[in-house]
Amino acid sequence: MLGPVVLLEGYITNAADREKAISLAGMIVGHENVQDRMLSRYPTQ
Repeated sequence: MLGPVVLLEGYITNAADREKAISLAGMIVGHENVQDRMLSRYPTQ
């Protein structure tokens, strides 16, 4: 793939954090160039 690409990796504990990260990266490089490999660690209740 040519051009700018953002690969998001790591752990998140809030679904809103994933959306914020994807949105911010998409504004910078375009949503088609964002790869999301974040893992969810939601607290159990």
